[in-house]
Amino acid sequence: MMLATGVLMLFLIVALLFKKKRKVLLTLTVYVLLAEVIFFIARPFWIDYQLTVRKIELEDYLESKYPNENWEISTIDFRENKTENPYYLKVIFETEPLYIYSYYVNGKGDVEQ
Repeated sequence: MMLATGVLMLFLIVALLFKKKRKVLLTLTVYVLLAEVIFFIARPFWIDYQLTVRKIELEDYLESKYPNENWEISTIDFRENKTENPYYLKVIFETEPLYIYSYYVNGKGDVEQ
């Protein structure tokens, strides 16, 4: 976010200095600003969608690997904790309630523990 703001400020300063290309640079600045706003508005919805898909893939994986087990799958709240990767899913098995297993499901559906 800070980098994009710096780029926008640079575009605006250059647009003020070069009068011949001012219209092009201001238009480019507006497009970059619009793309940044759309990205940061759409990103949480995209992550929610991806987590739903990855939870389903992890459920299928766990059902095939541990057919007689029960478990609970949880994720971090990526809106509050921005330092952790939201795509790591935490699994607590009913038979081992003191242990938390971390699973990663990539975009192709491959599961890693």
